[in-house]
Amino acid sequence: MLGFIGGTTFILSGILWPAEFSNIALWLESTGDAESINKYIIQILRFFDLKSLFIVFGGTISVTFVAFPYKKALRSFGSIPKVFAADVAESATQEIYDQSKIIAEKRYSGKRITNDDLSSLDNPFMRRWIEGLIVREQVE
Repeated sequence: MLGFIGGTTFILSGILWPAEFSNIALWLESTGDAESINKYIIQILRFFDLKSLFIVFGGTISVTFVAFPYKKALRSFGSIPKVFAADVAESATQEIYDQSKIIAEKRYSGKRITNDDLSSLDNPFMRRWIEGLIVREQVE
C-alpha cells in the first residue's frame, strides 16, 4: 500500500510539476543567476530534469515497495553503498595479488622471505599465511 501511494504521488508530482521549474539550469539562466555559477556546473545541471527524476526514481522506489515486503525493501536500499564500495574491494584485491606475485617471484628464485617482506604486507590474513608458510618451511 505504501508503494502504491508513494508511486502515485511521485508520478503525479512528475506530471504536474511546472515546466519552468523542471530544469534547474534553465531556471537559473532565466533569473540571471547563471552568470555567477561555473559554466561547467550549468552544463551538468542541464542534464537533470526534476520531472524526469520524480518519475524515474519515484517509480523505482515505489515499485520496490510494492513488489517486496517493507523490511526487505528497506534492506535493499541499505546495500546501495556496498555496490559503490566495490571499487575499494577491487583495489584491495589487486594489492594482494601484487604482493603475492612479489613473494612468489622471490621464492621461485630461491630466496628466503625476510621480516622486511612480512612487514610490508598490509593484509593481516596474508601475513599470517606467509608466517605459516615460513614456519612449515623451517620444520621441513
